[in-house]
Amino acid sequence: MDKDSVTCPERRRVINNRARLAKRNRDPRWKKLKEEHAYIPGAECAHCHLHHGDLRDNGKTVVLTINHLCRWEYQDTPEAEEAYFTWNECKEVCCTTCNFMFEKGMKPCPVCGRQYIKWNETECLPCFYKSHPELKEASERRKEEFKALKKKLRDEEKERVKKWKRDHPIQREKRGALQPSQ
Repeated sequence: MDKDSVTCPERRRVINNRARLAKRNRDPRWKKLKEEHAYIPGAECAHCHLHHGDLRDNGKTVVLTINHLCRWEYQDTPEAEEAYFTWNECKEVCCTTCNFMFEKGMKPCPVCGRQYIKWNETECLPCFYKSHPELKEASERRKEEFKALKKKLRDEEKERVKKWKRDHPIQREKRGALQPSQ
């Protein structure tokens, strides 16, 4: 899609912003900043604590980058552009996965560190169920009860439809239960 073919102003802003950020990420100053902070030996993700080149549980390689905590650094002003390429307290080293999840408002589970949870949650559901097995049993019991109720209602509906079809006037005519009206 060509940016000139888009007529929605908000979509144009998105396309222009992505182009501006892509240009910033090709800048030698940005590459130098990543080499000085993200690619040094011993650098680790601020969230999941994995190192550059480590393997995740899914077999993918960890790539470290720099996360911008201050949103104003993305603006299209000379001050913001200069701050974008300067290391300050508004930046942290993190992996690309944690950076993406940070943008979505999520963080790694502090207990297991594998699953991502919303910022206002304390732990992921599997960790919660490990620490509260009685609640897991109750949840599984409710699931089974719901499944049984669904099956019962589905069977009742099947019987109702079967009875309706059996008692329908056209079906009774076919069976000879009614004399056709003349």
